[in-house]
Amino acid sequence: EEVDNGESGATETIDWTAGNKQGVTLTDDCTFTFTAPAGPANLVLRLVQDGTGSHNPVWPATVKWPAGTEPTWTTTAWGVDVVTFYCDGTNYYGNASLGMA
Repeated sequence: EEVDNGESGATETIDWTAGNKQGVTLTDDCTFTFTAPAGPANLVLRLVQDGTGSHNPVWPATVKWPAGTEPTWTTTAWGVDVVTFYCDGTNYYGNASLGMA
């Protein structure tokens, strides 16, 4: 079951101990904080833009992207991106499926 974190505001804590699949609606540019899972884990975060769109996530420094390049996020109203992470206990290695329709 997906943990619904509701609307983000400018900051949001994702508590990975609450579940490995979570969702949030971006209502502002949002600085995320992660509460680490109990150990190494595969994690999924579904980002949904609100009806205005144009919001971007800001990730913790422990998030790493392929080739060190963060994706360009979908910013259209009600746009959906699905972000997967492998957490090794310290870092979150991320990949994104963008503009899900």
